[in-house]
Amino acid sequence: MAQLSRLAKLYLKISDNLTEDDVRNLRSLLSLDEVLGKAKVEKATPLEIFNMLVDNATIGKGNLGFLMQILRCLGKGKLANEAELPEKEHKMEDEAPDNTEVQQVTSELASLHIREMDTDARLQTLLAELDTPAVVADQEKQFHLYCKIGDLYRAKLYNLQSALQYYQSMLECAKALSEDMKQARAHNRLGKQLKEPHVSHKYYAKMLNIATELRSKYWEMLAYNRLGVACDDMQDYELALEWSQKHQRLVQESADKRDHILGHMNIGVIQGKVGQTTSQLDTALQMAQQKGDQYGQMRVYMHMGDMRRNKFNSPRTSIQYYEQHVALARQLGDMRQEGVAYSCLGLAHHEMREYDVALEWYQKHLRISQEREDKKEEVKAHAALGNVYRVLGQLDQATSHFDTALQMAEQAEDLHGQMDVNCKMGDLKREQLHSPRTAVKHYEQYLALARQLLNRVEETGAYGRLGLTHYEIGEYEKALKWYQKHLDMSQDNGDSKQQIRAHTNLGKTYRLLGKPDQATSHISTALQMAQQTKDLHGQMDVYVSMGDLQRNQLHSPSASIQYYEQHLALARQLGDRPQEEVAYNRLGWAHYDLGEYQTALEWFRKFLKICEEREDKKEQITAHSCLGKTYGAQGEEDQATSHFNTALQMAQQTGDQHGQMQVYCKMGDLQRKQLRSPRTTIQYYEQALALARQLGDRYEEGLACNRLGLAYIKVEEYEEALEWHQNYLKMSEERGDEKQQITAHTAVGNAYSLLGKVDQATSHLETALQIAQQTGDQYRLMDVYFSMGDMQREQLHSPRTAIQNYEKYLALAKQLGDRPQERLAYHRLGLAHHDIGEYEAAVEWHQKDLKIRQESGDKAKLLITHQCIAASYKALGKVDLARSNYQSAMTVAIGTGNKTEQMDIYRDLGDLYREQLDEPHVAQNYYTEMLAMAKDSENKEMERQACNKLGVAHHAMGEYETSLDWSKRELTMSQENGNKTNQLITHKNIACTYTAMGKLDLARSHYQSAMAIAIETGNKTEQMNIYRDLGDLHREQLHEPQASLKFYTDMLALAKDLKRNDKERQAYNRLGVACTNMQDHEAALEWNQKNLKMSQEDTDKAEQITAHKNVAWSYKALDKTDLARSHYQSAMTIAMETGNKTEQMDIHRGLGDLHWEKLHEPQASLKYYTDMLALAKDLKRKDKERQAYNRLGAACGDMQDNEAALEWHLKDLKMSQEDGDKTEQMTAYKNVAGSYKALGKPDLARSHYQSAMTLSMETGNKTEQMDIYRDLGDLHREQLHEPHVAQNYYTEMLAMAEASENKEMERQAYNRLGLAHYTMGKYETALDWSKRELKMSQESGDKNNQLITHTNIAVTYKAMGKQDLARSYYQSAMTLAKETGRKQEQMNIYLGLGDLHREQLHEPQAALKFYTDMLALAKDLERKDSERLAYNKLGVACEDIQDHETALECYQKNLVMSQDDGDKTEQVTAHINIAGSYTTLGKSDLARSHYQSAMTIAMETGNKTQQIYIYQMMALAKELERKDAERQAYNRLGLACGDMQDIDAALEWHLKTLKMSQKDEDKTAQITAHHCIAHTYKALGKLDQARSHYQSAMTIAMETGNKQEQDDIAKDQASL
Repeated sequence: MAQLSRLAKLYLKISDNLTEDDVRNLRSLLSLDEVLGKAKVEKATPLEIFNMLVDNATIGKGNLGFLMQILRCLGKGKLANEAELPEKEHKMEDEAPDNTEVQQVTSELASLHIREMDTDARLQTLLAELDTPAVVADQEKQFHLYCKIGDLYRAKLYNLQSALQYYQSMLECAKALSEDMKQARAHNRLGKQLKEPHVSHKYYAKMLNIATELRSKYWEMLAYNRLGVACDDMQDYELALEWSQKHQRLVQESADKRDHILGHMNIGVIQGKVGQTTSQLDTALQMAQQKGDQYGQMRVYMHMGDMRRNKFNSPRTSIQYYEQHVALARQLGDMRQEGVAYSCLGLAHHEMREYDVALEWYQKHLRISQEREDKKEEVKAHAALGNVYRVLGQLDQATSHFDTALQMAEQAEDLHGQMDVNCKMGDLKREQLHSPRTAVKHYEQYLALARQLLNRVEETGAYGRLGLTHYEIGEYEKALKWYQKHLDMSQDNGDSKQQIRAHTNLGKTYRLLGKPDQATSHISTALQMAQQTKDLHGQMDVYVSMGDLQRNQLHSPSASIQYYEQHLALARQLGDRPQEEVAYNRLGWAHYDLGEYQTALEWFRKFLKICEEREDKKEQITAHSCLGKTYGAQGEEDQATSHFNTALQMAQQTGDQHGQMQVYCKMGDLQRKQLRSPRTTIQYYEQALALARQLGDRYEEGLACNRLGLAYIKVEEYEEALEWHQNYLKMSEERGDEKQQITAHTAVGNAYSLLGKVDQATSHLETALQIAQQTGDQYRLMDVYFSMGDMQREQLHSPRTAIQNYEKYLALAKQLGDRPQERLAYHRLGLAHHDIGEYEAAVEWHQKDLKIRQESGDKAKLLITHQCIAASYKALGKVDLARSNYQSAMTVAIGTGNKTEQMDIYRDLGDLYREQLDEPHVAQNYYTEMLAMAKDSENKEMERQACNKLGVAHHAMGEYETSLDWSKRELTMSQENGNKTNQLITHKNIACTYTAMGKLDLARSHYQSAMAIAIETGNKTEQMNIYRDLGDLHREQLHEPQASLKFYTDMLALAKDLKRNDKERQAYNRLGVACTNMQDHEAALEWNQKNLKMSQEDTDKAEQITAHKNVAWSYKALDKTDLARSHYQSAMTIAMETGNKTEQMDIHRGLGDLHWEKLHEPQASLKYYTDMLALAKDLKRKDKERQAYNRLGAACGDMQDNEAALEWHLKDLKMSQEDGDKTEQMTAYKNVAGSYKALGKPDLARSHYQSAMTLSMETGNKTEQMDIYRDLGDLHREQLHEPHVAQNYYTEMLAMAEASENKEMERQAYNRLGLAHYTMGKYETALDWSKRELKMSQESGDKNNQLITHTNIAVTYKAMGKQDLARSYYQSAMTLAKETGRKQEQMNIYLGLGDLHREQLHEPQAALKFYTDMLALAKDLERKDSERLAYNKLGVACEDIQDHETALECYQKNLVMSQDDGDKTEQVTAHINIAGSYTTLGKSDLARSHYQSAMTIAMETGNKTQQIYIYQMMALAKELERKDAERQAYNRLGLACGDMQDIDAALEWHLKTLKMSQKDEDKTAQITAHHCIAHTYKALGKLDQARSHYQSAMTIAMETGNKQEQDDIAKDQASL
C-alpha cells in the first residue's frame, strides 16, 4: 500500500500551520525575490507553491535550506528546525537485480531516501538512476534528472561548469522532445547560472523566442525580465531599460498589483543608472503602500537606498531608506530582511567613514544571523566586521573575524562566502599588514573559487587585485600579465567600468616599465571610455590615478595638478563630498612637492574643513598631519607641532593606533629633516615602532626600523644605524617584499659604507641592483644607481666613479621619459663634477637641472639648483655670478615662505663673503640675520649652525675671544640635544681657536675630547680628521714635525682601512709637509708624488693641481728649480683647463716665490705677483689681493727698492683695516715696520711693530706677540745696534714660548739670544744659547735647524778664536747639508769656511778653494746673489795674496751682475771694491770715478749708511742715529789722524770710540778701542798708559774667549 514520504508529510504540516497572512507573505516573498512569478503564486495554495519550488529545484530532497529561510522569515522557527531533522530510514538494500521492476523500485527508494544521504551519495544515486535502462529509454525522465543533477552541482557542490554541462544536456533533451516549454526552462537555467551576462543574454534571447512562439505571456514576461538583468550586468543600461519597459507593458496586462510594483521598480533602478529621473521607484513605492504590500515597500526602499549609495555616492541619504526597510522588517517580524537592512546600514556608515557606527550595525547583523542560525549570513557579517576593523587599524580583531568567517564558510561549504573572505583577507594583508606575498595567496584562492563558481565578475576582480599586488611590490611584468587578463575578461563581460580601470592600470604599469607609447594609449582609452559612457566616476578614477602616477612615480607634481583639478571639478559637479575631499588632499601634496607651501596650506585647510563637516575623524587626523608637515617645511615649528599634537590627540581619543603611528612617524620626520633634532626624532620613531609591534604590523615595523636607522646615521652612530637597517631588511625578506628589499639592501649598504666597510656596502648595493634587474623594476634600478653614486661620492669620496653610476641613472631616466628623474641625475652629475674641481662642467649640469625645474614650475627645488650653481661659480672665483644665484634662490625661498631655506642662503652668502671675498665682517651680518630667523622660528638646529658660523667669522677677523664665546654656545646646544657629531665638530672649532690664541694645552684638550666622542660613536672618518688636526697642531704651532708624523701616519692607516682615497691623498699631502718641515725633502717628495699619482688615477683635477704644487715645492727645496718650475706649469695647465682662476692665482704666487726665494730673481718674481694681483682684482678676492701686495712688497724689499716695498705693504695694511681683519693687520704692520727698518727709519719701524703688538694682545694671539718680540729684538740688534735692548725682547719671547709650550718659538728665542750675546761679544753665553737650540733641534729631528745652529756655533767659536772647534762645527753643518741635499746651505758653509781661513787662519789661498766651491754651487743653483757674493769674496782673497788684477776682475764681474739684477746696494759695494783695487794699482782717476759712482747710487737710494762708508763723515752718522756707524767713524778718523801723524787728534777720536762702546756694552768694540788707544799712547811715548790699555783689552778678550785678539795684544805688549 502506497504511503506518503516524510517530505510530503512535512510540506503538508507546514501548509496546515500557515495562517492566511502567512500565506500572503509567503507569496510576496517569493515574488519579491523573483523566485516564482507573481501570476503563478497569486492563487496557489502553499502545497502548490512547494511543488513549484520543487519543480524549479529551489527546494527538494536534501535541499531544504531555502524552505527553512522562508519559515524563519515568517516567524515559524519550530517548523524550520523540524525541517532540519534527518529522516530515519532504513539503509538501502545492497545492489539490486538487473531488471526493470527492481530498477523502478530503486528509483522510488532513491526519491524517498535522497534527503538522508550526503551530497556525494545523492549525486551518485542520481547518476546511477540516469544510467538505468528505464531512464536511458525515456528522454522525459532524462530531462528531469539532468535538471536535478545540474541543480545539485549548482546549489550544493558549487561546480557550475558541471552544472552547465547538465543544463546543456537538459536543453538537448528538450529539443529532442520538441517541447518548447522545456526548452524555455533549459534556457532559463543556463542563463541564470552563468556569471557571463553576454552569454546569459543569448540563452534568454532564445528563451524569449520560444515564449513568443508559444505565446506564453508568463515565459515572455520572464524572458524580458532576465534580458533586462543581463543587460544591466553588461552595463548596457539603455538596452536594459528597453527590456524592462517591455516587461512592464506585459505586467500591466496582469491584474496582480505586485507585478506592477515589480515592473516600476525594475525600470526605476535602470533609469537611475542612466541618469534619468527615478519617478518609477516613487510610483512603485506608492503602489506598494496603497496595496499594503510591506514586502514590496521593503524592496523599493532597498533599491532606493542602494541607488543613493552606489549611483549618487550619497551614503548619508541612503540611510533613511535603509532605516525604513528595517522598520518594515521589524514590523513584519522578518528577521532575514532585518539582517539585510542592518548589513546595508553598516555599509553606508562604512562608506561615510563612520566606522564605530558601522560596527554597531554589522554586529546587529551578526547577532540576528546567529539567532536565525543562518550560516551564510553569519559569514557575511563576520567578513563585514573584519573589513571595518581592518580600516580602523585594529588588525587583531580584523584577523579574528576573517578567520571565523572563513572557517564557517568552509564548514558550510559556502564557496561564495569563502571567495568573499579570501578577497577581504588579501586586502588586509596587502593594505594594512603590507604582506604582499601572503596577499597573493589569498587572491589566488579568491581567483580559484571565482573560476569554480563561474563568476566572471569576481574572476575579473581577482585579476585586478593580483595585478595591483605585483605592481605595488615592483614586479611590473607580472602585474602587466594580470592587468591584461583583467582587461580581456572585462571586455568579454562588456563591463566598461572594469575596462576603464584595467586600461588605467595597464597605462601606469607600462609607464613604469619605460614604455611611454603603450602607457599613453591605455590611459587615453580609459579616459575616452569613461567620457563615452558618461561615467563621471570612472573619469574621476582615471584623473586621480594619472595624478598619482605623475606625482608619486614620475616625480612631476606640476603635471599632476591638472589631473587633480579635473578630478576636483567632477567631484563638485557630482556633489561627491568624499571625492572632493580626496582632491583637496592630493592638490595639497602636489603643491607641497613643488615647495609652494602657502598654496599647499590652503588646500589642506579645505581638506580639513570638509572632513570636519563630514565628522570624519580618521581623515581629520590625516588633514592635521598634512598641515603639520607643511608648516614644518616652512620652518613654522609652533604651528607644525600644534597640528601634529591635535592629530595625535584625535587618534588617541578614537583609539586609532595606526593613526597614532603615522603621526609619530611624521613628527619624527619633521625633527629629522626640518628641525634637525635627531635625538627627538629617535623618540618619535621609537613610539611608532612600539605601536607597529603592538598592532603586529610587520610592514610598519620595518619602516620604523628604517627610519630609526636614518636617525642614527644623522647622529653618526653608524653601528646602531646598521642594526636597525638590518632589522628592516630581515622583515622585508620575511614578507617577500622585493621592493622593500631593494630599499633595505641599499640602506644597509649605506650604513656599511659610513662604517668604512666598503666590501659589505658594495655587496648589499649589488644585491639591491640584482633584485631590481630581476624584477624589471626600472625605477628601483635607478634608485640603486643613485645610491651607489652617492656612496662613491659622499662616503668613498670617489666622484669619478660616482659619475659612472649617475650616468647610468640618467640613461634610465631618459629611457623612461622621466623628466624629474632626468633632472635629479643632472643635479647629481653637477655635484660630482664640482667635487673633482671641474666647475665649468658642474655649472653646465646644474643649468640643465635648472631648465627642467623651470619648465616644471618646481619652485621648491629651484632654489636648491640656484644654490648649487652659486657654489660652482664661487669655486670658479666668479663671485658676482655666485652672488646673483644666491639672490635668485633667496627670492624663491621668500616667495614660497620657506624660512629654513632662507636661513640656509644667509649662511651660504656669509660663507661666500668669508671664504671667497675674505670679508668676514660682511659675512658676520649674514650670519646674524640667520641667527635672528632661527631664534624667531625656534629652529634650534639653525640657531646652532648660526653660532658656529659666527664663531668662524670672528676667528677669521682675529677676534678669538668672541669666537670662543660663539663656539661655546654652540657646544652647549649640541650637548643639550645630545648630538655627538655636532659636539665633536665644535670641540674641534674651539681647539682651532685656542691654537690661534697660542693656548696649545687647551687646544690639545679639546682635540682629545673630540677624539673621545669619535671613538665612542665609532666615527672613523672624524678620527682621521682629528689625527690630521693634531698633526697640524704639532707641526704648525708646536713646531714638532717629528711628532706630527705619528698622527699623519695614523690618519693614513685609517684612510686605507676605510678605503677613503681622498683622505689617503690628504695624509700623503700632510706627511709630505711634515717631512718638508723636517728638511727631509726627499721623503717629502716621495709622499707628494704618491698624492699626485692617486689624484691622477682618480682623475681628480682639483687634487692634481694641489699635488703638482706640492711636488714643485719639494723640488724647490731640493734646489731642483727646473723640475719645480715644470710642476708649477703642469698645475697651471690644469687650472686653466678647468677654469680655476683661484688656483691660477696660487700658482702665480708659487712661481713668484720660486724666482724670489730660490732663483733670487726678485725682478722676475714681480711679474708673477703682478699677474696674481690682476686675477685677485678680477675675482674680487680681497684676501688674495692683500697677499699679492704683501708679495710685491717683499720682492721690492729684496731688490732694495724699499720705498716701493713700503708702498705695497701700506696698501696691504689699508685693505686689512677696511676689512676689519685684525690678523692680516698684524702681518701688514710688521711688513711696514720691516720696510721702515730697511729705510733706516727705526722710530717708524718701532711704531708699527708696537701697533702690531697692540692688536695681538687685543685678540689674545700669543704666537703673534712672540713674533713681534722677536722682530723688535732684531730691530734693536741689527739696525739700532743695541743688543742689550734686543736681549730683553728675546727674553720676553722665550718666557711666552715656555708658558705656551711652543717649542718652535722657544727654539727661535734661543737662537736670537745667542745672536744678541754674540753681538755683545759675550761668546760663552752665546754658545750656551746656541747649544740649547741645537739640543731642541736634535730632539725634534729638524735637520735644517740643526744645520743652522751648527753654523752659528761655528761662527761663535770663530769669534772666540777657537778655529778648530769652528771648523768642526762647519764640517758638521756641511754633513747635514749634504745629507738633506741642501745646496743653499752648503754654499753658506763654504762661505763661512772661506772667511774662517781668510780672516782667522790668515790662509787666503785655502779660502780661495772654498769661495770657488761656493761659486760653482751658486751657478748650479742659478743663485745670482750668491754668485755675486762669491765673486766679491774671491776678490778680497785675491787682494790678500796681492793678486790685485784677479781681484779687480772678480769685483767687476760682481758689478756687472748687480747692474743686471738692478741691485743698487750691491752696485755701491762693487764700485767701492773696484775703487779700492784701482787705488792699490795706482789708478787714482779710475778709483775716484768708481767712488763717485758709488756715492751717486747711495744718494739715489737714500742709503746714508753707505754714504758714511764713502765719506766717513760724522754728520751723517749723527743724523742717522747709527751709534755703531758713529763709533766706526770715530775709529776711522782716529786711524786717519794717526796716518797723518796728528797723534793727539787720533787719541781724542779713539777715546770717543771707547766711551761709546762702553756705553753700548759692546765688548768687541771695547777691545778694539783699548787696543787703538794703547797704540796711540805708545806713539806718544806714554808707555804706562799704553800698557794699561793693552791690559784692559787683554782682560776683555779673555772674558769673551777671543783668542785671536789675545794673540794680537800679546804680540803688541811684547813689542812694547
